[in-house]
Amino acid sequence: MNIWNQAPFVRLLLPFIAGIITAVYLPFQFEYSLYIIIALIIIVALLILIPKLNISYRRSWWFGLLVNTTLFVFAFQLTIFKTEKFKPNHFSKFVDSTQYVYARVAESYLEKEKSLKAVVEVFAVKQGNVWKHTCGKG
Repeated sequence: MNIWNQAPFVRLLLPFIAGIITAVYLPFQFEYSLYIIIALIIIVALLILIPKLNISYRRSWWFGLLVNTTLFVFAFQLTIFKTEKFKPNHFSKFVDSTQYVYARVAESYLEKEKSLKAVVEVFAVKQGNVWKHTCGKG
């Protein structure tokens, strides 16, 4: 008996986790990602809902590949959208030419033997004579 038949949720969870891990270690955004996700979801829904489009057993691996690709791309883009450091106005993108930083201590500081550790929330950075709105914690 095939082990994947006993745990179908794990079969779907693997491409989702792979999409998250890929987004963390190889982050990039492509312009039409939302359109690709919507198109993949529509294709999967049509294959499920329209009986004439049912795939023969010999070609059923296409459906599995399509579902796995949809889950992978969805998890990848969800991670990119929800991770703060990938936003275009994140403060880390302005580090090279920043003169001043407008920030607030977000959490209580942690006192160590020879140092202090504090988490700050950055609101703006000054480049030249212009303050640019930013986001992020550092």
